[in-house]
Amino acid sequence: MTLEGWIGTTVADGGLNIRENVADALRADVFLALTYDADDGCGAASPPPRCRASRLLPAMYEGGRPDGSAGGAGAAGVAAPSVRVSLSPSLDSAELLRLFLALPHWPRLLAAHNAPGSPVACTPAPASASSDSAAAAAAASDSGYECVGIYKGNSFLAPVLGDHGIHNLHQLHALSLALQLVARTERRNGWQYDRIVHTRLDLQWLRPHPPLRLLAARQAWVPSGEDYYGGLNDRHAVLNRTQAEAYFGRWEALLDGRVLQIEPQLRRGRVERGVAMSNENFLAETLRYHAVAVRRFPAVALLRCCDGRELCFADGRYERAVPASLNETRPHARHVCGKYPIEVERANPDPSPDN
Repeated sequence: MTLEGWIGTTVADGGLNIRENVADALRADVFLALTYDADDGCGAASPPPRCRASRLLPAMYEGGRPDGSAGGAGAAGVAAPSVRVSLSPSLDSAELLRLFLALPHWPRLLAAHNAPGSPVACTPAPASASSDSAAAAAAASDSGYECVGIYKGNSFLAPVLGDHGIHNLHQLHALSLALQLVARTERRNGWQYDRIVHTRLDLQWLRPHPPLRLLAARQAWVPSGEDYYGGLNDRHAVLNRTQAEAYFGRWEALLDGRVLQIEPQLRRGRVERGVAMSNENFLAETLRYHAVAVRRFPAVALLRCCDGRELCFADGRYERAVPASLNETRPHARHVCGKYPIEVERANPDPSPDN
């Protein structure tokens, strides 16, 4: 199981919900591909305690409860999972911009976003106001491209192309780091994993993950819903080892130019449907390009409400009373707060409309 994110993020309940419902339910090894910003100090010779993965996800490191009672982490009788961690410096927006501007296929990427007559157009962001011309030039070179015709600036190339507050490229880079961590472990072990499960730190699981024996390995499995304008839900996936190369390898496809063959509008050299340039769409096209068959299982998790401490693409709040467990007789046993109402309803194990 892979998890990716910034070392300074906040994970609800120290990761206990993920531990019990995914890691323990699947008896999975855990791979944490974490990144840090320059201000975090994690690259120092003596990094501060906040740079420890055990501070971010303490529940992953605690032993299982012998009887399932409160006071410990993990499902009853389940030992703590094997946890492997990589901690890498994050690429800031300026570094991402310089990296992409240096790509040999960058002119084709940019030209496709500025095709004559298209409603989509991307131009260099203006420099911040400054009396210092050198400072203004530096700001312009770090600001990326502003786009019209792309819904909310939500492009898989953001923050280079699109909204500068959206971290889609950071997410794709983190996925690449996660698979590299898995591959290093496989080389040391002398064997490969049969299945790799990708999930997110900000998911709340209302029920345990479906057993892998119910999910045929010849297909990739993703939860139902949240496909975002014709794309594919990118919150969670169950993959065999070959499928994982395509799923986690979208960063490499951007760098080596394969994206120009994978994404249909880029292949035609003309981006007209900006809404179809999201990460979800890029994922759907990537799996289609690699002939990966996709199946769905009923959603059992939801994206938690944005807590206001971090930038979120959407700040929706939808609260719902749900049973505490599948055996719960009291329908209002606990409340959950999700970002998207449909996703909350899909994951809710109690279908009664008035709860």
